[in-house]
Amino acid sequence: MILPGGADWQVLHPDDGMASIDTRSTLRTHDGAHLYLSTSGVRHGKPEVLRRLAAGEAVDPAEYYFRLFCRFETGDERYRWLNRTLAVASGARTPEAVRYEAYTLD
Repeated sequence: MILPGGADWQVLHPDDGMASIDTRSTLRTHDGAHLYLSTSGVRHGKPEVLRRLAAGEAVDPAEYYFRLFCRFETGDERYRWLNRTLAVASGARTPEAVRYEAYTLD
């Protein structure tokens, strides 16, 4: 669960519509641990696809590129392994939320 108080910055590049993504969030796991998550990435696509996203329409994620680098931090012993782990994610923006499908890198 994402807790209140994070930040989500997007720098929109007017020349090509690309968005530079930078987020900071605190998460609470199902077993009560707190994790800090920072992401950095890009989202881009054809102008008409980006217009539909901006209008809040449902757009198939295959129509645009949305990729992120993820970094975690925690003091909770159960999840301390995340402090040494890097992840990459594929993002999707729905009318209701932004979703990440993240994979750790070995």
